[in-house]
Order: sequence, then C-alpha cells, then structure tokens
Amino acid sequence: MRFLVANHLRLGAVPGDIPDQAATDHSAHSTRAAWLRVIDRAVQDRVHAVFLTGEIISSTNPGLEPFGPLIDGLTHLQQADIPVVVIADGRFTPEIAQRFGFERAVQFLDDHLDWDPFISTSRDARDGPVIHIIPASLAESTETPVPHPVTLTEIDQPQSIWILTDPLQPDALQGEHALVIEPGSVAPLSPYETGTHGVWLVDTEAFDATLVSMAGLEYAAIAIDMTTAQSVDDAERIIAQALIAAADETLANGNASTLVVYGTLTGATHLYPVLADLATELEHTLILEHAGVTVAIARIENDATPTIDLEPLIGRPDPVGEVARLLHALGTGDDLTESQSQLVSAVEQKLLAVTHARVFGAIVDTPLSADAPTLLQRQAWATLDTMVRQRGID
Repeated sequence: MRFLVANHLRLGAVPGDIPDQAATDHSAHSTRAAWLRVIDRAVQDRVHAVFLTGEIISSTNPGLEPFGPLIDGLTHLQQADIPVVVIADGRFTPEIAQRFGFERAVQFLDDHLDWDPFISTSRDARDGPVIHIIPASLAESTETPVPHPVTLTEIDQPQSIWILTDPLQPDALQGEHALVIEPGSVAPLSPYETGTHGVWLVDTEAFDATLVSMAGLEYAAIAIDMTTAQSVDDAERIIAQALIAAADETLANGNASTLVVYGTLTGATHLYPVLADLATELEHTLILEHAGVTVAIARIENDATPTIDLEPLIGRPDPVGEVARLLHALGTGDDLTESQSQLVSAVEQKLLAVTHARVFGAIVDTPLSADAPTLLQRQAWATLDTMVRQRGID
C-alpha cells in the first residue's frame, strides 16, 4: 500500500513574516496552493489513499472560506478514485461533511479501518502489520515538555508504522521494529517551521517513507560567522555567501521559490561596533535571486562579540569589571551572584509582561526570539564595548 500523509494542512491560514522586499505573490505560498500540489501529486503517483491529519482547517480562520478549496480537492480525489481518510480536527467533522454534502468523498477514522495493513488510532499492539495514527510527539521520556510525549520504547512494536501528528517540524526515525513518522506541516506559516515541508509518501511493503516538498516558501535559521570580516564590504560579502548557501540547501531538498532567512551573526570581530546598524539596514534592503530562488532577510540578530579579552577585566572594581563579570558568568554557565540573578529575573519579568500584554493577545504560542540571558549577553557586550572604546582600559 502506498499513501500520502498531509498533516497540519491548516487551510485558511497565511504565512507570516515575509519581508516586503521579497515582492512575491503571497498567494503562491498559501496553504491552499500547497493543498492543490498535494492533490496533483496524489493523482500523479496513483496512491492508494490520502490521509488528512492534524489541523486540517486553520483554527485562526473562523469563516467558511477554507472549506471551498477543501471540497474542490476532495472532489478531484474522489473523481480519481483515491480514498481520503480523515482524522477529525474539531472543525472538519462528519457533521460538517454532511452539511456540505461531501460525506461520500471522505472516510473518517474514529477507531480503526480493517485495511491491509490495519489502520488504528490507538497504541495497542496487534499481530501483523499495523499503521497507528495518534496525536503525539516522539520524545526521550514521557516527562519531556511536549504535547502527548511518547518514547520509542513504547511504540517500537513489530511491523508497525507510527504517524505522530502533533509536531509542526517533519521528521522520521527507523526503530528496530517500527517506522516512526512525524509528518510536520504541509506548508510553513512561521519562522519556527524551518526547512522543507510537504507530504509523506509511505510505502508499507518497502517499510519506507519519503518527504515530498509541497511548500513554495521556506524559512531558514542560519548562523553567520563574522570572525574573518575585515571591512563592512567584507561583512556584506560573507552574509551574501551565507544566503546563497542556504538557497542551495533549499534547492537540494525541495522546490521552494522563496526563502525567508533569520540570520544570527556570530564570532569575535573588530567590526562589532557597526554590525548592529549593518544588520538593521540589510533587514530592509537585501534581497538575492539565486538559481530561481528569491532569498530575503526577515531579521538578523547580532550575537557577535567585540575582540575584548574578559580575563583582565573581571577583577576591576568599576562598571567595566561589573559588566565583564556578568558576561563571564553568563558565558561559562557559572553560578550567578545574587545581584546577577536578580538582574536576570527582572529581565524575564519584563519579557513576560510584554508577551502577555493585551496588544499581543491575538498572537498565540509565539516563543520569544531569545531568552533573558541571551538578551542580557547581547546588551552587556554592547555596553562593555562602548565603555572600553570611550574610556579605554587602564
């Protein structure tokens, strides 16, 4: 049996954080466009079935608009004689299917399907090949702070294929007896969904699964080492080379036409004083076209450091020494002093106050771009660099 798994389709949602300078047709990166590609691939490969799992209709779109492309796609698959198996997601339910009159185009999986292989929504072991589809995440232990964690030990059952639908990032793992697939999302909607996204083509006879790219847009998080940069022009060249390398990786793994990059500058460099301004400028202006891929920078974080040796400064009884001691403690993981711990706690509270502010009420489950210690390190390096350049070092 060969089938496609389309997980977290999220019809009705649109990707965010696409820089204006990319000047792309955003509709080409919509979940609707990805869904159309899924249908074309299913018909092209003549798969035995398509599985719709995870969040099928976006929870952020309360209207009926997403059901239009969904019904069109299901009708197309029905005409191609390709069954569609659905795990109800709360919005796409048997009642909704009946209301719109396409209940015959889908088969809702509530418990099991007596197919070959057997398909189940439970974790129970069974003699013979079985496909388990469950809302879970693969974790090292059941105490791991992820939704519905399961360990490989729990599910490494003979002749079993596991489709774990919770994560947004795709992944697959071959256990001793089981094949475990985390399909991820069909198309990314935020910078936290990096890399290639699409559907999984599963072959039960070969006991194999392949990720097939469906997204016209990719997000990438890259580190850019500025250690060797000798001038601003040199720094821009290094950044451009890193973007081209990221585009080449996108071309190697998928077929996205737009790559949105989140960069982090690293390394110790004498250009540190100008990097923050350079990063701000490039966020609004830099765009590259490479081998058919449009590459744009959404954000550049500056985690580079000035070429300052902390060791001679740690013992100083002045503001320079105080900042140097904070940087040393944060960088080495040493125990913080009481005053340093209070500073970290104060920053954490400020961050929480911002993220819980009413103005951000519509933003759900958005992680901070950096935690308190990281933000403190960035600011401390900037402060230390300014003091050293202004006052010198005795």
